[in-house]
Amino acid sequence: MPYAIAYYVCSVEYPINPRQMVPLVEDQIRYLYDYYTTLMTPCLEAEG
Repeated sequence: MPYAIAYYVCSVEYPINPRQMVPLVEDQIRYLYDYYTTLMTPCLEAEG
């Protein structure tokens, strides 16, 4: 449950553009990788 709450908080704070939610090309995959490794992961870790 704490993960779900932290994920929700971080998702609201760092939303993904809905246009990115289609079949992905390589540039989009890189963008999402950067999003999760530089924004989402640190945010989740900070939330515990």
